[in-house]
Amino acid sequence: MIHQNSDLRSLEDPPICNRLLQYKVHKERQDSTRFDKSMPQTMKSLSELVNRGVDVKLDVPFELWDKPSAEVTTLFKQVCLSN
Repeated sequence: MIHQNSDLRSLEDPPICNRLLQYKVHKERQDSTRFDKSMPQTMKSLSELVNRGVDVKLDVPFELWDKPSAEVTTLFKQVCLSN
């Protein structure tokens, strides 16, 4: 329980909030590395296909592939904007 409380305090720290939107959700991971700054492997593979000229169709426009996910944006709003 103490660990969870310290995690919450660190999330409420303004410098953490400023960096939170840099993280991506790695849905293929289930551990603490689920949130990471690198592009998820699935998106990396799809980007490589696009760079090779393959026509990849997703519900998300290509320009948004490297933007913060809905999960990260929601977490940011809940933790950093809930004053």
